[in-house]
Formats: sequence, structure tokens, C-alpha cells
Amino acid sequence: TANGSISHSEGQGYAMLLAVAADDRAGFERIWGWTRANLFVRDDQLAAWRWEPEKRPAVADMNNASDGDLLIAWALTEAAEAWGDASHKVAARRVAVEIGRKLILLKTAHGALLLPGLSGFSAEDRPDGPVLNLSYYIFPAFARLPLVAPEFDWAGLSRAGLKLIEKARFGPAKLPSDWITLTGGEPQPAQGFPAQFSYNAIRIPLYLAWAGYDQPRHHASYLAAWTGRPRK
Repeated sequence: TANGSISHSEGQGYAMLLAVAADDRAGFERIWGWTRANLFVRDDQLAAWRWEPEKRPAVADMNNASDGDLLIAWALTEAAEAWGDASHKVAARRVAVEIGRKLILLKTAHGALLLPGLSGFSAEDRPDGPVLNLSYYIFPAFARLPLVAPEFDWAGLSRAGLKLIEKARFGPAKLPSDWITLTGGEPQPAQGFPAQFSYNAIRIPLYLAWAGYDQPRHHASYLAAWTGRPRK
């Protein structure tokens, strides 16, 4: 409740994943039912990113968040595999196809890029666009979404994301900032956002480890920052 009972598509996706992992089908269906009714209110197959109970309407911003959409599509994929439910596979495909069509930029100088949301991050929307959030690259989801949307190059998106993460190492700590811009050709901290490794980017090593990317080049800078912090 510390966040005012606000719900986000990301949190709903995590909850659905955990329900599948716990083999809690009833819990999964409750969470998915609420998510479908309250966040899938756009005119496409992407989820609105935030639901605020004290506002009317509760969804005041109709933009999506690609990490939330990826987590939901991945959770639905796992549910379909775990319980043999064709309806979940259909739902997973609808979301995954929409991600592929609307949120992945193809044939850029850096390979395939994942936009954080449909509005507000592209070169058309921002003078420093495209702006990316590398913590939205959910590598374990990319490994599973070919089960429902094989026509998209999820492996290529992973490869491009890995390269960006290796390049986006700023400052003495050699860590990525939460938000980066590619407008200058190489990754740089994005304008209008704090140039810091914080609440968003802390998820990058999680998703790398979760997907089995365990080479020193993937984790060395995070490990050095962690072990080098003064302990109280």
C-alpha cells in the first residue's frame, strides 16, 4: 500500500508469472481477469501502464509500458504451456504480436530496438529520440515468446539488447543510466531524466542472470559496484 494502491502492468505481469510458478491456477485467473478488465482498455492489444484507484477514470494515461506488456505476454505463454489452456495462448499471441508490430524498431544502426512505450520515446516524439530503457529488455521473456509469435526475431532483439547494455556504461562505475538516448549514435544518458543507475536499471542484471547470460562481461560492472559499496 506504500504506492497508494496503484497497480501497474508490470506488477500484474509479475504476479501472473508467480502464480504460474506456484501452480496457482485460481490465483492466476483472478489476476488475469482483473488485468484484462482494468488495464486492457486501449484500442489495441497493449495494456495501459497504470491504474490509480483514487482517480476517475482510474486509467488517466492511456500509454502502455513495454515491460508490462512483455511480462503479461510471457506469463500467458507459461500458463498456456503449464495448463494446456488454448485461450491463454491466444491472448499471449495477441499481446506479443502487438509488441512486435508497434514497439520494436527494426533495421536501426544498433539492430532491433524496443521502445519503452508507444508514445513519447521515438525520434518523432523527442529531439533526443529514440530513448530506451534497458531494464525493459526482459531477456527470459524473449526466449519464450517464439512459442506464440514465431514470426518476430526475438533472438535478434536479445542480441541487440546485450550489445547496448555492454556499450551503455557511464561514469566511474561503468553502469547504465535508467534512460538512454541513441540520438548521437552511441548510448548516452537521456535528456530530462536523472543520469543515474537506480530503480529501473537495477533490474538489468536480474534479467541477464534470469536468462542465463552469466559471462563476466555481462556482470562485472554490477558486481564491482555492489562489492565496492561501503557497508554500515
